[in-house]
Amino acid sequence: MKKWMITVHLNHEKWTLTSRKINIDNGIFRGDSLSPLLFCIALAPLSTLINKSWYGFIINSHLFYMDDLKTFAKDDEEQQKILTIVNAFRDDIMMEFGLDKCAKATFKKGKLTSAENINLGPDAVMQDLEQDSTYKYLGINEGDGIQHAKMK
Repeated sequence: MKKWMITVHLNHEKWTLTSRKINIDNGIFRGDSLSPLLFCIALAPLSTLINKSWYGFIINSHLFYMDDLKTFAKDDEEQQKILTIVNAFRDDIMMEFGLDKCAKATFKKGKLTSAENINLGPDAVMQDLEQDSTYKYLGINEGDGIQHAKMK
């Protein structure tokens, strides 16, 4: 990251203002009002890569909000392909996943079924969501059905 540099361009109808090259020495600070915008700009290409892959469902193959990503696929094979794209993008921008916060859920006929974990690399495995377990997406516990006690 110490080699990262950005140049900011402010376009107006009649002129463009360009900043000097700005070194990026640290990550994005939490709480800074510019952080969400910079984070979204950095991850927007990932959404495009997933959409252009044609894996998942044509209507919607993923939901993306800030650092929460949820992918959808018709089977585990396509899910593996989507996550391979996500993992390659992660490697390209040198971002770390909190795999301890990730889970893979396989539903068949509307019911959560047991499936194999997804291997994302030598030291990265996405665990299959166990029956009666939940994961958080946008701060909400999700799983097979509504977990009323956990939601309260």
